[in-house]
Amino acid sequence: MPDLAFAQNFIDLSRSAASVDALFAMLADAARYIGFPNVSIVPVFAAATDEPPCFLQCNNYPEGWEEFFLSQELFQSCPVLRTSQDTTVGFRWDEIVDPTDEERATIEASRRLGLGEGFTVPSCLLGLAHGSVNFVTKPGVSIPCHRRRLVAEIIGSHSLEQLYRICLPRSDRKPVKLTARQMEIVLLAMQGKSDSVIAQLLGITPGSVNETMGRALKAYKVAHRIQLALRAVWSGEVTLIQAIGVNPVPTRLGR
Repeated sequence: MPDLAFAQNFIDLSRSAASVDALFAMLADAARYIGFPNVSIVPVFAAATDEPPCFLQCNNYPEGWEEFFLSQELFQSCPVLRTSQDTTVGFRWDEIVDPTDEERATIEASRRLGLGEGFTVPSCLLGLAHGSVNFVTKPGVSIPCHRRRLVAEIIGSHSLEQLYRICLPRSDRKPVKLTARQMEIVLLAMQGKSDSVIAQLLGITPGSVNETMGRALKAYKVAHRIQLALRAVWSGEVTLIQAIGVNPVPTRLGR
């Protein structure tokens, strides 16, 4: 079963993607392996940046879906797009809260066109871009288990990170280097330790932990700790296995 070693292998490979097409090919292969035959990557860039490639080209959805989506102008009635802008964590499509009648109609139309249940991973690069990766099953097929969705959340987040690197001007992609103290705190937080426990381990106050974490969040231009953890992994400062403290059997994308 796909695990953290599989996710780390995807992160390492995807860093080499020099184009949107190359990145999407890697993402589609990984999505199929974890049980999602269809996937899309949806970037939305701030007006000040270069024009991005059309997000509808970055999908392997069934034939006819793209034409339908455009012809019906479903941007305003897509509950997945709406929800992806209101949260920073992955969500199942059947967990979307209070969809309107128009949004329900959009979901039903997508199912008639060959899309099943979905799991969406949102991401935000403050002031520059936001987007999402949508992992989708075939109609009538249950969504994969929680462990596979966890892997999907990791590879989706890092696919968007690499997409931003490919598409955004270099002046907007300034490298971030956390201090040694910031890395200590981020690593312990990734292992599930609370501010009070981190403070005891490092011999500092919980307030100092929170302040240091705040500076790390600001350095990476993210609002939440889970985003910070993902960015730290992507930058190569820590690995998933190092952060979580496990040693699973390596899993290759080609298996």
